[in-house]
Amino acid sequence: MKKKRAFGMVWLSLLLLSACSPAPPSGEVATEPNAAVVPVASTSPTIAPAATIPPMPTAASTVAAVATPTVASQTTREATVTPTASPAAQIDPYVAARRILEQTEFAAPDGWKVTVCEGEAAFVCISDGQEILGYAELLLLPLTGYADGHVLRQTAAKMPAEAAAYTADHFKLARQALVALAEEHLEVIAADRVITYPDDAFVSLGEQPAQLGALPALAFGFVRTNSEGEVQERHLNIAAFDQQFLYWFGIGYDPKYAASFVTDTAVSQFEPFLYQNAANLPIHMPGMAHDESLPLPPPLISYSEQSGELPGDLTWALATELPRAAATVPVLSQRAQTEPLTAENAARVARTYGFNGPLYVEARPGISVTDAADLGLFAAFDGSRTLSLAGMPYRFTDVANWHQGPDLPFDEAAPIAERFLRAKGWLSLPYAMAESTQGEGVLFLPILDEVQLLSPAFGVRVAGNGEVSGMSIHVLDTLTPAGEYPIMTANTAWESLEKNPNQSGTFYRIEQPQGEPTAVASPIEYSNIPPSRRKGEFYTNIWAYRPLAGDFPLIVRSSDFIRIAGDVDLLAELVEQSDNLLHLWGTVDRPAPGLRELALDQWEVIEDAGGLPMFFGKIEHDGNQTLLVDEANQNNYVLPDAPSDLRAGDYAAVSGWPETASDVDRLLWQNITVYPPQHAAAPQPTAVPIQAVTVDSVKLVYLPQPASVTGLADNLFVPAWEFAGEADNGAQVTAWVAAISAELTAD
Repeated sequence: MKKKRAFGMVWLSLLLLSACSPAPPSGEVATEPNAAVVPVASTSPTIAPAATIPPMPTAASTVAAVATPTVASQTTREATVTPTASPAAQIDPYVAARRILEQTEFAAPDGWKVTVCEGEAAFVCISDGQEILGYAELLLLPLTGYADGHVLRQTAAKMPAEAAAYTADHFKLARQALVALAEEHLEVIAADRVITYPDDAFVSLGEQPAQLGALPALAFGFVRTNSEGEVQERHLNIAAFDQQFLYWFGIGYDPKYAASFVTDTAVSQFEPFLYQNAANLPIHMPGMAHDESLPLPPPLISYSEQSGELPGDLTWALATELPRAAATVPVLSQRAQTEPLTAENAARVARTYGFNGPLYVEARPGISVTDAADLGLFAAFDGSRTLSLAGMPYRFTDVANWHQGPDLPFDEAAPIAERFLRAKGWLSLPYAMAESTQGEGVLFLPILDEVQLLSPAFGVRVAGNGEVSGMSIHVLDTLTPAGEYPIMTANTAWESLEKNPNQSGTFYRIEQPQGEPTAVASPIEYSNIPPSRRKGEFYTNIWAYRPLAGDFPLIVRSSDFIRIAGDVDLLAELVEQSDNLLHLWGTVDRPAPGLRELALDQWEVIEDAGGLPMFFGKIEHDGNQTLLVDEANQNNYVLPDAPSDLRAGDYAAVSGWPETASDVDRLLWQNITVYPPQHAAAPQPTAVPIQAVTVDSVKLVYLPQPASVTGLADNLFVPAWEFAGEADNGAQVTAWVAAISAELTAD
């Protein structure tokens, strides 16, 4: 499959007044190239010159009065609108564009509002519920204004009147014409920006198939940055055409003009909803045809679940109704992150998640700040909070909550995690919550057009004190449609599952029944950290960070200390040994609950140690000494200054450094986790073969297909039917059946 780049649809509020531009509509004033043009609409944004209008026809049009529209419902489900046929040539294009918007049900991030602006112009007002964040515009440009030999005129003459009649050849012709249009458009804009901003960088955001109503479309755009890498301008476009019009829909950021989004970040936040809204525009609906020229998605690959082992004579029973779904569903694509973040993008991500301070890079032995930045080893800090951007997923941690006991169970953690994300404004899509089996806590699974992604946007861990201690951030805001494909019905998928649960494109997960858990006390954790203003010695690994720019302090941390402070030269030497286990001496401070700092006096390297070893055994007492009896290795270790409440017979996991003094082995322990004697694994029932499965849940989902597994350039999210229920032996069984017909998948 062709590699795609992140981009979107585009803002067209700025007119490039040139020989290929149309005369201004009635109600606007013709101007010189550097003058502003103000539309009739009373609350629409100011239209300014020298921006990103496409190469345009020369025919003039007039604007007719349009009634103030009603406010569109803000949802993320598939829009239900009154179908609008391809506008007839005699219809004023500005009026037609306005009416199309008035019939559209818009999608928006959670808490945002998207409505047609008041007045007459075809603008969409996008707000956070209080203030306008930006605008989108829909333009209908008559093809009669283009020269007879223009690629749009030539291609439109070969196209059917309605998109429902398009064949694979028509889709191919449309795409070729749109690519030529995009190249022509970007060439003109690039030439203008080179003259106007000679020191800035102009970068095309690539091209990708999209959907505008029922028409095949092309998405493209560009970004302009200054010499410091700061975004000065970003435009994201979607274009399509039929026999009558070129349709152009988009948004953008350029702070010099009133029609701009308020920030580049806001453009990025709204971009996925622009794709959805473009597809929802009632243009040539109903009758969407399948674009057979699109690349075929690969067959489903099971990379983490089971497949091929269910008995062929398994009996399946259905205890629920089979749902209905749309006849066609898009395969979603996401560019795989094969390149590290740039400093500009890292700073943008940090701001998105509330880190507004300086950007840091990991300090590693032999690696300069520049090299670390080139490797994308970025991090940001805010008190006890850290955001690590070195690879996906991004990691958020709050060390103030690290040592607050085990994580809360899912039922208690879920509402806390939900409130946390909502308060931050990060839940921009509908979602379902699920418990992670990989230690990520509460998973938030996005729902797009009523189809759930089986890939989380966030995984949130909640510590025993009821506060968020960590979060994994899986960036899904660059999902784009890779093509619309017909899918089988739930009934067809069910029949396929009944016939052969082990066929290609079907895989499953089995969770065997567990024995009744034994009631046990919670594990108890001890940390060998002295009180404030007391000296101590510690065996630990460290993490160090240098500022990307500016005179900010070096940050040195460990699993026990949020900050290790000391002489600048001493710390610089320490950082060069960060790959090794270190023995530190210093004075402890506790500036706030849950936070510990160490004023470093001296240190030494523990050669060839790597990390701090872990020892397992049983607690015993011998006179005044507390011992860890390591039965597996037949060693006994004295635990100096052990907690007085350690009980004989308790099982313990101890991290520390062993030391031999005369005839006794001492374990200079750092942390002890104690499990009471009855803490034993629950007895597992004897496995019973599955003979029957009763399915009580059926839904359409998106299954992730990572590029690392498929070998493609992009991550894909492919629709599949999910059947979940209980087997006759008590096991929970979930089966997935590929929803795209086998003949529409690549070999």
